[in-house]
Amino acid sequence: TRDRRIVVQFIVHNPNADEHFNLLREKYEALSRKEISEAIEWEYKDGGKQHHVTLRFNNMDPTSRKDWPEQHGLLIESIEKFVKFFKPKIQSL
Repeated sequence: TRDRRIVVQFIVHNPNADEHFNLLREKYEALSRKEISEAIEWEYKDGGKQHHVTLRFNNMDPTSRKDWPEQHGLLIESIEKFVKFFKPKIQSL
């Protein structure tokens, strides 16, 4: 909240996180920019046990109740896109 943003994030965290994240990124990063958003970020964490695929909505104050309907709409829409896009790809790993 201090950064005034809302975020949707898919975290790859499993014993094969490096392999799975790299495979997903190699095969689907470009397609994710078309089907989810150009602003999607694929973040490999060197030496980390988890890696992130993130969509940030900046300049949004999650503590502002008057903005919640718009923010929640963006979150719902984005989560639905993430699930539709990633679920079949994850199941095929």
